[in-house]
Amino acid sequence: MQGDNIADLINYSPKMVDKLRTVRVISDVNSDLQNKGLQAMVSYDRATAARFNISPQLIDNTLYDAFASGSVDHV
Repeated sequence: MQGDNIADLINYSPKMVDKLRTVRVISDVNSDLQNKGLQAMVSYDRATAARFNISPQLIDNTLYDAFASGSVDHV
């Protein structure tokens, strides 16, 4: 399940998982909803980053590599 409204996802995701667990032909039902996880907002000075030849994409990739679960190579 995906959506733009986090409140709806938090509300309906556990209900959907519980219902799917009752279906006999479906096994290993789980959710990656982590509504008690930590969150941080990062802001940076784009002009200063540009002076050091640091692109917004490089910052995004670096943060993703540091904090995302699993290893993903960026192209």
